[in-house]
Amino acid sequence: MSPPPHAAPAIPVHALVVDDDEFVRGTLVRQLKTWGAARVLLAQDPACNVVISDLDMPGAGGSDFLDELAALRPGIALIIVSASEPVVLRTAERHARRLPLAVLGSIAKPPSVDALRALLGALPGA
Repeated sequence: MSPPPHAAPAIPVHALVVDDDEFVRGTLVRQLKTWGAARVLLAQDPACNVVISDLDMPGAGGSDFLDELAALRPGIALIIVSASEPVVLRTAERHARRLPLAVLGSIAKPPSVDALRALLGALPGA
């Protein structure tokens, strides 16, 4: 039996939200807090267990960010959020899966609550 569409993930979430779009960043943070996320971080913090990141931000290429994240936090869970074309999103996700990251998936912007919940439900230990 699946959880209700807007139910909180089953395990404590310590999320790092990375997005240059203030509206999307705020929406993600509010939804995570509504679900009772243990912590929602907006900067690097060793306590986080999932990174929710935009792919295309000023001054940072998506693949460069993924490479840096894998070097800094190997094994960290990752959700990619992007307004890029679907082929770009799929390519980035394939690149991330070749790195030492626990890729939970990708979501097109604007991210739906159901899609975010489903991906967070795949967190290791959920």
